[in-house]
Order: sequence, then C-alpha cells, then structure tokens
Amino acid sequence: MKKQILFRNSVFALAGLVACGYLRVPAAFAEHTPPPQQIDFQFSGVIPHTSSGNVTTDFPTPFTGTSLTDQSTKSGGFQANYSYQFNKWTGGETGYGQSGYTQAYSSDLGTASVQSTLRQWTTDFVLHIPDRKSRIHPYLATGVGLLRFSPTDNVNNLEGAVSQNRTAWVYGGGADIDVSKRVGIRADYRGFKFKAADFHLDELTTNTQTYISEPSIGVYFRFSKVSFDRKGHSGN
Repeated sequence: MKKQILFRNSVFALAGLVACGYLRVPAAFAEHTPPPQQIDFQFSGVIPHTSSGNVTTDFPTPFTGTSLTDQSTKSGGFQANYSYQFNKWTGGETGYGQSGYTQAYSSDLGTASVQSTLRQWTTDFVLHIPDRKSRIHPYLATGVGLLRFSPTDNVNNLEGAVSQNRTAWVYGGGADIDVSKRVGIRADYRGFKFKAADFHLDELTTNTQTYISEPSIGVYFRFSKVSFDRKGHSGN
C-alpha cells in the first residue's frame, strides 16, 4: 500500500510539472521553433551499482541481521520513447525499455544469484535548452518509472524467486543532434534510484536503495511539425 501511495503521489507531482509546460515564456525567445514531436529507438548499456545491507524481514527469521551484498552484472538492452514538446522550454516523454539483469548475492551464509529480465516504463518531465542556430538540442529530464524484474528459467537461479515490481525516481539528460529535418541522433543518460529487488525472498530482503546507470545512443524520427506562438504555446 505504501508503494502504491508513493507512486501515485509521484505521478501527481510529475503531472504538475508537466502542466507548467503551458505557462508563458519570455517573448525574447518567441521566434525559436524547437524540435517537434518525435520517437526514438536506442541501444542502452545497463550499469548497476553494488548495494549492501543487513537482511531485514517483517518477522524474525534465521536470516535477519545477516550482512548481504548485491553485485549485479553489466548488460545491454534497448529502449523506445515518444516525446512531445509543450513549448520551447518544456516537454514530456514516455518510454519503454528492456534488458538483462543478473544479480549475484553474497553473505556469510553463502552465495546465490538470480538472472532476470528487466522491463522499465518511464514518464518524464523534460527541460529543453533552446538555441535556434544550433543542430544540437540539449535537455534535462526527471520523472518516475516502474521496473519489473522477471526471473528467467536459468537453472542457477535461487529457488523461490518470483517476479517483482519496483518504483523508481528517474533523472538524467542528453542531446538530440540533427542530421536532417526529420532524422537525428540521440545521446542520452538516465539514472534510476529504487529499492533493491529481493524477489519476495526473506534471505534477500535488505530494504536498501540502489541505482542503475543507463547510457544510450540511437536515432530519432520527427513525424509532425509543431510551431509556437509568442506566448510559447504550441499549435499546428
């Protein structure tokens, strides 16, 4: 229940930020036409951070208090995003990504591992940095994400591991680089902060926060033109 409330509140907060995209911007920038709607497809690297903590469970178990280290392996994947710019400064973006994710656990009681498929859904508020003379369009992003860890059929997986969702704070930035009016290259970095996955197993529950870094590169395609009036509002 607490996770659902946190996620709901995060979505409401994000919606408020996105709504700010409809506010007026200074007239000095009114002639600039920023990148329009677009979709992008990227290859991404997944770089997990090592986390450690003591096993904590709701009820006393033989594992409670045991020191546990979670060291996940680096991997690669893909992601796709849809972007819409409300005005020259602000926009929104939603996306989906998928990658492999293998976690190696170690403690005084021994070692174990869980290989899983990581799926991620994200919704971001995007702050654009306009420059009408440049082919490079930098941006910053922050938002929320839903991560789903789904164990594979790997025979080495710890017995009893089942799929688990985690909500995440998403942050990062990058740049869109024009190749033509409709096509370009996107270089991006996103970070995810979330509670370490334990696959609903007492012996893996540390309730510690961990991070994933995701650098990516790919191409984007513009499929409609958006213009802005002197108030910075979009119109076709």
